[in-house]
Amino acid sequence: KKKKTKYGLGTSLSNIDTVSFTTMANLCDEDVALSGGGTENRYECHGIVYNDIAPMDILDDMLSSCLGILSYSNGMFIIRGGQYVSPSLTLTEDDFISGFEVQAKQSRRNLFNTVKGIFTSSETNFQPSDYPAVSDSTAVASDGETLFADLDLPFTKTSTMAQRIAKVFLRKSRQQIVLSGKVNMKGFTLQVGDVVNFTNTRM
Repeated sequence: KKKKTKYGLGTSLSNIDTVSFTTMANLCDEDVALSGGGTENRYECHGIVYNDIAPMDILDDMLSSCLGILSYSNGMFIIRGGQYVSPSLTLTEDDFISGFEVQAKQSRRNLFNTVKGIFTSSETNFQPSDYPAVSDSTAVASDGETLFADLDLPFTKTSTMAQRIAKVFLRKSRQQIVLSGKVNMKGFTLQVGDVVNFTNTRM
C-alpha cells in the first residue's frame, strides 16, 4: 500500500475564506512602477520551509512578505492587509458599552523612525543580506535621533519590495494613537484588520 504524504495544516477548504485570499492574491499581482524603470508585483512570497519550525512561525514569516494579517473568525481563516481599505463602519461614543481608553503616544522604548533588516535575495544568490534601511527624516528630527527597528523579511526576494514593506511598516508605527474598549453588537460586523471611523464629540 502506497503511503500518502500530507503537507500543511490539513485545513479544509470550507474553513478558508476564499474571497479574502483571492482579494489578497489580486493585490499582490498589482504592478508597481520602480524608480529605476520597469515594474514588479506589489508583493511576492519566496522561500524555503523547514519542518522543524512551528507552522504558525512559518505563516508569520510568509505573511511578512505582503504585510498580511491572518485571523480565524466564525470557523473561517481570513487574510487581510497589504493595503488601505476605506472604512465601512463608523463608531461613536454611544457604541462603547464600557467607555474607552485612549493612548496618545507610544513609550520611547517602542518608538522608531528607521527600519532595517535582512531579506533573502535573488540579487545576492539567495543568501540572507541587508536591504537598504528605510528612514523618515521628519520623524528622526522630531525624535532627536535615529531610532532603529528590525524587520526581517525572509520570504521577500527584491530590495525594492523589501523597502516598500518597510516603509508601510514604519508609517503605520508613527500613527501612535491607540483606542481600546468594548463595543455593542455593532462590533460583530467587524473582523480583524477592518478599518473603521470613530467620532467623538469631546475629542
